[in-house]
Amino acid sequence: MGLVAADPDSYRGSMPATVVSAPPLSEYALDLAMAKVLEPRAPELMAFVITETGTERQLHEFANSTPGQSAAAARYFLRTVTGADRAVVVWDGYVTSLGKRTDAVLAEHSEAGAASSRIVGRRYRPAALFRPAVPLGCTVDVGEGHPLF
Repeated sequence: MGLVAADPDSYRGSMPATVVSAPPLSEYALDLAMAKVLEPRAPELMAFVITETGTERQLHEFANSTPGQSAAAARYFLRTVTGADRAVVVWDGYVTSLGKRTDAVLAEHSEAGAASSRIVGRRYRPAALFRPAVPLGCTVDVGEGHPLF
C-alpha cells in the first residue's frame, strides 16, 4: 500500500495512541476506507472526500495515478467547497506511536468556519503474500490540523 502524509508536519514524532470517539462523519469515512484496504488484493487506496450538508452526504473520489496526487487533488477540491456544513478527507498513510510506524487510514474532519480540523486514524497491518490485511485496534487521535475549507 502506498503511504501518504498529506501534511507531514502534522504527523511527525512519537506519541502514545489515544483511543477516541471521532465525529460520526469521520467514523463513517474510516469505515469506508478500512473496508477498501482490507479487501483481498485491494488496490492502493486513493484519497476521497465526503461533504455533508444537513443530512445529505456526497462522496467525491480522486482516482489519480498516485496516492500522493490523489490526496493533493482532494485537498484542492476542498478549498472550492461552498455550502457544506462539514467535510472529511481520507487517505492511506501512517501513524507513529511510541516510536513505531504503523500503516493507517487517516481522516481529517472540519466543520464549516472552524479554526482547526481534527485528524483521526485506524491502524492496520497490510496484506502480505499469504496473509490478509487486518485491522489493529480502534480509532486513534492523531492531532489537530488546519481548517479544510
